[in-house]
Amino acid sequence: MGIRATYTQGTTQGVTDLLEIHDADFTGDAIELQASDVGFKHTHREIAGERDGFLNPYNSRIMEGVLDFYPKIESSSEKTLFDDILGADPLRFKIVWKQDGNIEWQGYIDNRSRSYPERDTHYFGHLRARDFEILKGVFYTSDGNIDGSLLTGRAKIIEILAEQLAFLDFGIDIKTVTSWAISGTTGDYLNNAEKDKYAFRTFARTGDESDEPISVYESLLWNLDGLIISQKGGTFWVEQITEYEDAGLTGSTTNLFTYNSSGVLQTSETINAGQQAYTSKDSGTPWISRLQLRQVQ
Repeated sequence: MGIRATYTQGTTQGVTDLLEIHDADFTGDAIELQASDVGFKHTHREIAGERDGFLNPYNSRIMEGVLDFYPKIESSSEKTLFDDILGADPLRFKIVWKQDGNIEWQGYIDNRSRSYPERDTHYFGHLRARDFEILKGVFYTSDGNIDGSLLTGRAKIIEILAEQLAFLDFGIDIKTVTSWAISGTTGDYLNNAEKDKYAFRTFARTGDESDEPISVYESLLWNLDGLIISQKGGTFWVEQITEYEDAGLTGSTTNLFTYNSSGVLQTSETINAGQQAYTSKDSGTPWISRLQLRQVQ
């Protein structure tokens, strides 16, 4: 996957933001884009309900990230890029957002959300990239296609999560914070408990029918028992809200487990349970605040 275009902007906190538009069918030199005064904005769909502002992990188990980019279209190469995005395969174009050279977030461009005025050049367009949304159109089979082989076999929950997330092809680590435990074991229960992938399908209702695949998105929902998942800081985060129940207490800590993209445990460490994670490097709205955690309980 080649880098088709880039966009760079600085922030008031001294951070350099870089957007890269990756094209699976492209080889060559990238063009440098300009943008509107807004440039781009990124949000997480983490708050269920607009009026109370509470975090509801039961309604928002998959906290989808959305990045809106407003490039300036002046040259023919910029116009060609926009035209190529229209009608392209959903997995062809990806936006990678970096901060000071480090990946912060990545997602696939949704060509349904592409817009621009009715003229050839000299306008500001709109591109929207999403992360987990693309999994609604990918099937939990051997090759991601509806006619692929249905998956079977028992595996650790974290290994199944890694397999499901691998359909995004992001190649990033998975961090987990959980409160559940299995008697007689230590460490992350996701690395101890197992599930059978045979369950992740729509079962035939009569003898004349065959089992049918479900989307990877749906299989991910089924696998997130009491968990929420998001992508931030160049990592997938899988968390259990109940592990943060004492987050407001001085000295409260929790265990953080880091796995590679294949679901193999890399590190285990103790962190401050009251720590807030931000969607930007130095400032912004905290992803989960202590007040919201108390309100969920």
